Amino acid sequence: MDHSKFHYILSKNLLSLKGFESPEYFVEDYRIVAIRKGHGFYTFDNTTVSMKPGDIYILGPHKRYIKFAKKNVHISLIKFSAPEDWIKKPYQRVIGEQQELDFLLHIISELINAPQDVLFNIALDYIDKLITSKNTRYPKIHNIAKHIKENPHLNFSVSNLAKKSGYSETHFRRVFREEFNLSPKAYIKSIKMDYAIYLIKHENLSIKAVAYHLSYNDIHEFSKQFKSVKGLSPKKYMNNLTL
Repeated sequence: MDHSKFHYILSKNLLSLKGFESPEYFVEDYRIVAIRKGHGFYTFDNTTVSMKPGDIYILGPHKRYIKFAKKNVHISLIKFSAPEDWIKKPYQRVIGEQQELDFLLHIISELINAPQDVLFNIALDYIDKLITSKNTRYPKIHNIAKHIKENPHLNFSVSNLAKKSGYSETHFRRVFREEFNLSPKAYIKSIKMDYAIYLIKHENLSIKAVAYHLSYNDIHEFSKQFKSVKGLSPKKYMNNLTL
């Protein structure tokens, strides 16, 4: 996971009184919500989610309305910013085996007690793993996306990726877009350009070396794709870093 796209804001425990009810409000950030005690309800537009002890949810930026049941409620909350398309619904329940969820709750508890980026990144990685493996209709598609993320230097072919997934190319393209809101080709390009930024920032490589490392034989094609994704040429991007 590219942690540079995720920014920790704060973590805290919330203790709510019996029958607490909030007006509808809009939240701009993402939240990890772990229910420790009591029951509550989150309503997003016309969808109501019932939360019980042991549940862990990712809540995306969205309008929401909260109502807690008669008993007191204890919630652990972590706020952070993330890419808009990290989850595609207003909320995402984190599903896993009990020992996996217990381990995640332990990480969240440690993060509440002593906030630090390392623990936050561990929690994100673990949640991402559980969401990918348990919460998708197309785990093969997410495995392909993971393969692309982990190997941005390779020269990918959509037809070969489709074969690797076991789907026909037409079906692969359709469900990939359904899962990531991008075509496979656009996703590959986005991952490569993110890695290009990393190489420019941290490895001090020339534009030609970055293009070569990402399997571009034509530096002009690399520059064109970089600009289409990042909004400026790699040369201008490098110049801005030195300002």
